[in-house]
Amino acid sequence: VSSLSPPLHFDIKPEENLKVTKELCTSRPDIVFAALGSPRQELWINEIKGKVGAKLYMGVGAVFDFYTGEKRRAPVFLQKLRLEWFWRFLMEPGRLFRRYFLNDFPFLVKQIYKIKKGKH
Repeated sequence: VSSLSPPLHFDIKPEENLKVTKELCTSRPDIVFAALGSPRQELWINEIKGKVGAKLYMGVGAVFDFYTGEKRRAPVFLQKLRLEWFWRFLMEPGRLFRRYFLNDFPFLVKQIYKIKKGKH
């Protein structure tokens, strides 16, 4: 059992990314958890999955922050209403405004439009 916690933003620094990828290839993990946030973790997983050879790759976002108590989850009523994202936005508006409202919302509207037009 081992773990690797690379430096912040390693995935966008070619030398650091190569070092992490080599270390993963050497350690031959069965499971790789990526906690980089969306879509960075999905893009990074897609980049390394053919090289590392793990059986499972999983983008876990902020789950480790929640389990370690670094960040609090939304109140249960917001979780039940599927508004945990809104709670996270309220806790970190400077960091999440661009992601949620400038990136994610237009994507959501585009997907809804495609579904209504029968292009899914």
